[in-house]
Amino acid sequence: MHNNNSYKNMVIITESEIRFEDIYKKPYVTSNILDEIKKANALILPNEGFRDKTDPMFPEETSVFFEYLKSHSDESGLLPDICIDDENYKLLELHDAELLLPSLIVTSFILPVVINLISSYLYDKIKQKREDFNIEIKIIEQDKDVSKSLEYKGPASDFKRSYEIAAKDLFKEYAKDEKSN
Repeated sequence: MHNNNSYKNMVIITESEIRFEDIYKKPYVTSNILDEIKKANALILPNEGFRDKTDPMFPEETSVFFEYLKSHSDESGLLPDICIDDENYKLLELHDAELLLPSLIVTSFILPVVINLISSYLYDKIKQKREDFNIEIKIIEQDKDVSKSLEYKGPASDFKRSYEIAAKDLFKEYAKDEKSN
C-alpha cells in the first residue's frame, strides 16, 4: 500500500525551458502544419537526439496514443496534435518490456484532462495485457510563461495517483506565486 509521499516521489518535477512558442520554431515543424498545431492545447513531441539519432523520433506507441487522445477530445475540451508532418514522422522501436509514451506539452488548464485520459489509456492496456507494466512519460505543463516538466517512470497502475498529487502540488505553487505578485 502506497502513501501520498511514495506516490509524490514517483513524479520528478523540474523547471523547463520548453514552451509552446519554442516548439513552433523547431526545424521539424513545417509551415504545412504550423497553423494547425498552434490551435492545440496538448502537443505530442518527438524525442530529439535519442541515442545519437539526429532525426526527431516518436515511440512506437505514439500513433495509437494520439488516436486515443483525438477520439476523446470532443467531450473533454482537449485539442491534441502531433508536431510533425506525416512525411517526417519516424518511429523509434525499442521492443522493451516498458511502455514508452511520447512526451507532451500541455496548457495548465488541460493538464487534469490529459492525466485522466492517459490513466484510462493505461487502464485499457493493463486489461489487454492482464498484468501491470512499467511506463515512462514526460509531460511539460505551461502556465503563462512558466513551464514545468513532470516525468514519471514506474508502474502503469500508479500513474494516475502519482500525477494527481504532483499536479495538485504544482497548482498550489502557482497559487502562492500569484499571491506574492
